[in-house]
Amino acid sequence: MDLFIKKGGHFLAYALLATLAYRARPSYRLAFWLAVLYAISDEFHQSFVPGRTGMPLDVFIDSMGGLAGLAWLRWRTVQWGRKVAPEKPQSPAA
Repeated sequence: MDLFIKKGGHFLAYALLATLAYRARPSYRLAFWLAVLYAISDEFHQSFVPGRTGMPLDVFIDSMGGLAGLAWLRWRTVQWGRKVAPEKPQSPAA
């Protein structure tokens, strides 16, 4: 149960990280890759901490959390008809 809570907490934290990154820079791709890169750097850092190990599985779980957060954000936008990002200006018709 302890493992499930820890991994679930990381999953939710990275979901929040990705959604906040999207709110800062409205690009799903950029928000996802920022979450992935942060997960990699976190695991790399853990490999230098005594008693901790950096695991690729944890990067995967964190990355899937980021992806889930962005998927939820996209669903919420479409479902509720809200605009999350400002619209791009359209060029005038010729």
